[in-house]
Amino acid sequence: MTHRQAALFGAFAAVIASVAVAGTVTVVSRSGGEPGAQQPPEVQSPPVQPDGAPLEPATTTASSSAPAEVKPAPILARAYVVEDLATGEIMASRESQVRWPLASITKIMTASVALERIPVDAPVVIVPVPGGNPSSPGIPVGATFAMRDVLDVMLVSSSNEAAESLAAHVGREEFIAAMNARAVEWGLTKTIFQDPSGLSAGNQSTAREVAVLAAKVRQAHPEVFAATMRGSVSVSAASSTMPYTAYATHQLIRDPGFLGGKTGYTDEARGNLLSLFRIGGRDVAFVVLGSEQRFADTRGLRATLSTPNQ
Repeated sequence: MTHRQAALFGAFAAVIASVAVAGTVTVVSRSGGEPGAQQPPEVQSPPVQPDGAPLEPATTTASSSAPAEVKPAPILARAYVVEDLATGEIMASRESQVRWPLASITKIMTASVALERIPVDAPVVIVPVPGGNPSSPGIPVGATFAMRDVLDVMLVSSSNEAAESLAAHVGREEFIAAMNARAVEWGLTKTIFQDPSGLSAGNQSTAREVAVLAAKVRQAHPEVFAATMRGSVSVSAASSTMPYTAYATHQLIRDPGFLGGKTGYTDEARGNLLSLFRIGGRDVAFVVLGSEQRFADTRGLRATLSTPNQ
């Protein structure tokens, strides 16, 4: 081989090698995007849930190619009860008689009293939350809405302004007194209310009495839990055609057999959750108090029972 032939052969080999490397790089790049293309930034989840609670761990995991043993997740709630709404049978419980801050589960009683004290078409002026802590984004303060719309916003999105506005329409102290009187009438001896929204840690009850409260309100005012089955609600003020849309805080509304419920969260209470489900032909209340994973806990408790009967 002449010197010139050797040089040409070496150049040809170098080209072949570079093509092979480029092919390898292209294969690797294809799995993560186009070669040389900048990847779009990852969309970050909001740091809190719509009701102000910190984001909770995922309740499902990605499937793998190999089957794995499924172990029930531990229930982390401070207290819970699973109860048949019709018979009062307790199907599962932990510390169900321990008093605990109610947080926004309070709004179930607020709704019941409002329906008894305020006509559904009455104009209700939105007032700010005493001491601050507004909902964000909140229903516009100073605007006037029909009572039924304020009620729906409160139940769907857990609006503190909506709860305070319903109470203010009647007279705040009178309204709170009516809430406590109804608790006494219903035999809720460990339940007390100090405000209509649940922001006060003085609003307290037990898991067992929350289940009783749910049964009583559902019997007296079934529209309360019907409202909480909605993913969102849009309402318009009397002086505006621009709708205000509120979104649900309850993450289980699309689960099979869901019949309504209410979220609750404060720093003192941590995560609370009331959920009603139809399970095997029975209407069942699930009450979870003081949990860092209230939705996962509720699903875990449901998993111990039979499949919901649609």
